[in-house]
Amino acid sequence: MYEDSIIDSASGSDSNLTLNQAGRDYLYKAGNWAMFLAVLGFIGLALNLLSTLYIFTMSSRMTMGLGNQFGSFYLVAGFVSLIVLGFFAYPIFKLFNFAQNAKRAGRAQDNTALTTSLDNLHGYFKWIGIFIIMVIALYFLLIAFFAYSMSSAQGF
Repeated sequence: MYEDSIIDSASGSDSNLTLNQAGRDYLYKAGNWAMFLAVLGFIGLALNLLSTLYIFTMSSRMTMGLGNQFGSFYLVAGFVSLIVLGFFAYPIFKLFNFAQNAKRAGRAQDNTALTTSLDNLHGYFKWIGIFIIMVIALYFLLIAFFAYSMSSAQGF
């Protein structure tokens, strides 16, 4: 069915991996789906950038026109939003680079493009893994905080 030839690198010879036509087709299709998701991610980044610019506009209007103390809040929120945008731009660029190189590798049987695409996919999943660990840690911190606040509110 699949005629992949893999020579074990432990035997001392160079490792050689060959993809048959079905493998190249799957790689190309994965690249197309990754490109679709990356384009959606870029659209999301653009919309978030527009909302960040709106936040900065609101901060300048509030501090200049009304002398309102909420202007500094909007300014801080704008900078936090820019940091979050930068944080989420990295995996989207990795996914985009994977898509470009996977499609090139699937079409042209380019080993360099295949290696580059897998490197970008590795970076994407590494970021996702770190992000999930951070979210789980945040959940544990929130549970501990609420448990402490509930116990102190009841006088224990």
